[in-house]
Amino acid sequence: MSLIQLQQHLEQRKQELKEKIVEDESLLEDIQEERNELQDLLKNSSGATRQALENVLVNIGCDYRVWFQELNGNQARTLLRIENIDKIVAVFPKSNELCIMANVMKDLAFIMSQADNSTKTDEEIDKIQAVLGPYS
Repeated sequence: MSLIQLQQHLEQRKQELKEKIVEDESLLEDIQEERNELQDLLKNSSGATRQALENVLVNIGCDYRVWFQELNGNQARTLLRIENIDKIVAVFPKSNELCIMANVMKDLAFIMSQADNSTKTDEEIDKIQAVLGPYS
């Protein structure tokens, strides 16, 4: 490859990268706007559903103040118990999206329960693989 060809190739790549950066910046702006809208909604929300959710979180040991921050491992384990998932889901009106979310949370609960350092049998591996299958 001659120097001129190399320079042309590099210019082309530079232009492609600039275009990609512009696309990514636009996407980031959209996501930030959506995030800000959701944060405003959470900060200003004081309806019955939010109060019910806060009560459930306090009852299961995940104080609602923590809910606005990051969960630590113990809180995530508490949240991802099947009985607690059912309590959380019961707060919201039934919908297809809610059922999907509940199933994902229950799958996470199963994966969490299997995440130890024990040697897994073929049957246990098959069960884990079956749970992970739809997500791969």
